[in-house]
Amino acid sequence: MQDLLGDVIEIGSFQGKSTFFLGLAVKYSSNGHLYCIDHFKGNPGKEKFYQIDKKNLSDLKGNFLRNIKKAFINKYCTLINQPSYIAHKKIKNKSVRLLFIDGNHTKNGITKDLQLFFPKLKKNAIIIFDDYDHKNFKDLFEVVQNFIKLKKIKKKYVINKTLIAKI
Repeated sequence: MQDLLGDVIEIGSFQGKSTFFLGLAVKYSSNGHLYCIDHFKGNPGKEKFYQIDKKNLSDLKGNFLRNIKKAFINKYCTLINQPSYIAHKKIKNKSVRLLFIDGNHTKNGITKDLQLFFPKLKKNAIIIFDDYDHKNFKDLFEVVQNFIKLKKIKKKYVINKTLIAKI
């Protein structure tokens, strides 16, 4: 658990797998609230990878909401059903202790998420980048590498294909 007080943001919730763990951390720590940001339309050009039952992805939001309810974390989570470039306006600056980024993996998408959500972070906050993989997600990997250099981030850990950085 994290000593720093504040909220948690998840960009890219899909069906709630990472939401489950983030929501439980919020619940058990009694520290802040989890805001889940997703428009449930998949990444541009890769929509087929997000298909569960319905080809048009119209079942994704309902599945997500059912999953967080089944996990008993729905009262600790608020869904912001919008693209991150709109949703960021609903989050106060310097209010976030942990940011989990698993949204648009394009160079432009990850760059935009960092630009929009970095001001939301408190000092000593944690950013988690999912799919930190130079082979399969080259654009994401490059943007994150540049971000680490630019912000002079020294505390970072890689677990499988997830990078955890303390800012």
